[in-house]
Amino acid sequence: MEIDLFPDDGVVHDITTGTSWADGYLWVATYFGLSRYDGVHWKGYFDHDSGLASNFINYIKAEGRIAFICTDKGLSSTDGTNWVTYTKNENTINGKAIIINGTDKKELVLTPSISHNFISGVDAKEGVLWVATSKGVSRGELLK
Repeated sequence: MEIDLFPDDGVVHDITTGTSWADGYLWVATYFGLSRYDGVHWKGYFDHDSGLASNFINYIKAEGRIAFICTDKGLSSTDGTNWVTYTKNENTINGKAIIINGTDKKELVLTPSISHNFISGVDAKEGVLWVATSKGVSRGELLK
């Protein structure tokens, strides 16, 4: 059993599922949350205190200042302060995006949505986002 008594003192857990480096930040994905290192300080993110869809992270990809986080409950993206999480309604092709800017939170309906909420991989390049799910690949375009 592992107990971490000090917040933001390193990687949130030893079981890591991926790392990604971009724009001066190292992002570390674990099965128990997300960590970010700026070269001096660590910051931990969890589903109960951020916009993270789930603490169970399968993969991470940073592109510029944004990190895309693949979880078992949807796709989250963040710059470390603001969050957008994409999920699919299991009964229809629709889904939603939950947008958190500081303390401001809003929800948008998406039609269509990602193929499934279990996200196993993501790639972002030149404004196009490819999302690998347990029920196929989804493609989206990044809005500026």
